[in-house]
Amino acid sequence: MKTVTFFVGSVLLAGFAVADTASSPLWLQPGVLPETQFDANVPQTACKWLWNADEAIGPGSESFIRRTFDLPAPVVRARLDFHADDKGEAYLNGRRIGRGFDDLAKCAVTGRNVLAVHVRNATGPGGTIFSARFYQADGTETRIVSDRLCRGAARAAADWTSPNFDDAHWKPALEQGDAMLPPWSRLHDYLGIYGTDEERAAINALLKRRFPISDNLADEP
Repeated sequence: MKTVTFFVGSVLLAGFAVADTASSPLWLQPGVLPETQFDANVPQTACKWLWNADEAIGPGSESFIRRTFDLPAPVVRARLDFHADDKGEAYLNGRRIGRGFDDLAKCAVTGRNVLAVHVRNATGPGGTIFSARFYQADGTETRIVSDRLCRGAARAAADWTSPNFDDAHWKPALEQGDAMLPPWSRLHDYLGIYGTDEERAAINALLKRRFPISDNLADEP
């Protein structure tokens, strides 16, 4: 198996807010469209490994992913977790989010915002996964995840990271699978990064039923 390189681990964002994600329509639900291979009886993470629905993954292929959202009020802190295979970068309102990028409050505006991700595949599997959490002063948390509410394309214009870019002609992003999807899950514990407490508990309970561990080993790391 080829060893892949991931560009970004976790990035802390400070000083912007986002509205609660609206309920997704039926046609966006996992398992409705033919390319989404999900079992409704198996617990999964809301975060999915994404690609675009225009072109198959291949050597040198690319994906451009956009997730738009509104910011109705300021927040006290926020966090973004982001991984890309083989390389990628994330942008907030056209400004690249990377190591040493501290003052992200200047990137956020009241109203329409966009989190954009560019991922480039060298060979083998390719995709991106992310989770953004926004915390308001009253303790309210809003979370945005990589799922079919994102829109994707195999090619993009120069201004594709801008909130003003019209992505109406882009297709819903292709969900390849959740944080447990091989081969990535064999390389790193993405469930620990992208799963909520409730998701991890449900998945671990299922695994425990399928693969019981003897009592003397159950509490071991």
